[in-house]
Amino acid sequence: MRFVIDAGHGGFDPGACGNGLREADLTYDISAVVSRELIKHGHTVILTRPNKGTAPNNAVTKNAELSVRYTLANKSNADVFCSVHINAGGGTGTEAIVYKVGNKATTYARKVVDNLAPLMGNRGVKDLEQLRRNLAVITKTKMPALLVEVGFIDNATDATKMKANIERIGCAIAAGLMLESYDIIPKPMPTPAPKSTPTPQPNPVTTLTINGKPITTDIILTGSGISYAPVRILAETLGYTVEWDNATRTIKLTKETI
Repeated sequence: MRFVIDAGHGGFDPGACGNGLREADLTYDISAVVSRELIKHGHTVILTRPNKGTAPNNAVTKNAELSVRYTLANKSNADVFCSVHINAGGGTGTEAIVYKVGNKATTYARKVVDNLAPLMGNRGVKDLEQLRRNLAVITKTKMPALLVEVGFIDNATDATKMKANIERIGCAIAAGLMLESYDIIPKPMPTPAPKSTPTPQPNPVTTLTINGKPITTDIILTGSGISYAPVRILAETLGYTVEWDNATRTIKLTKETI
């Protein structure tokens, strides 16, 4: 599919500002992630604002930059147009705007909002008639078009979430445009249970035979093919004298020769 990704504002127009953030910067950063993810999945992406510091086509008026956006979209023969914005006005949460709820763009809009809602909150999908607004990037584009308002820049909680989650927000929008779900709040990985190490246990009923002489002693069976028996009883049975040198932490076995 071919997507036009439209990062709102830019250049002479910073968009809404609040909590140390500018809408133009957030929309550019989010749109860059959206573009990357769509391309990674084999789609074609056209960016209306490929440079962070400038408006589309270096426009210097609002009408001019809006015209560049929808004209570029219409010439691209894209399948879907998605404009990324940040809201303001004292609310909270994510919403998407389409020309008319129920049209083809609504399917994409609902999926995008559903993906963002667990992090940002859900304000739903609205149309221009409900909002009594005339958005040129929606009314003058020829393909299904939606405008996503990620959150409210003048709401401290929304602003903090957006600043800290650019990557996840971009991935959630991209997944929604591909009509896929995205877990914007990852489920915690279960903590694996620690592996238990079996403790060697003495087996007091084991019989050790030395030169045909049976000796009952505590032999430790490790379960790994190796068994351990006390050195003193083994050595003395074989005629050795056992000494312990504490200074060097050495066991000394000696046998008198005749």
